[in-house]
Amino acid sequence: MPRGGARPGAGRKSKAETLQLDKLLDECVSDDDIKELFRVLVRNGKRGNINAIMALFAYRYGKPKERLELSGDEERPITVRIVKASQSRLSDQ
Repeated sequence: MPRGGARPGAGRKSKAETLQLDKLLDECVSDDDIKELFRVLVRNGKRGNINAIMALFAYRYGKPKERLELSGDEERPITVRIVKASQSRLSDQ
């Protein structure tokens, strides 16, 4: 049965809630804890754990850009229309 509409607790948390959670996490986790957790990630990555390897690379180098490839079939190809708006039209919006 679909559940539409607003529900308690649904949606993005407010900035205040996010900041409060960050503060609580900072109080609970020391720098040494974080270093140890990263050591565990490194150890697991060296053992071939792909999730650990991906997490390490994401934290160290950032996530790679995701690519989206679109293709149509021969009967219904994808058509892209490129429209160049003049600067005056852009400033009107």
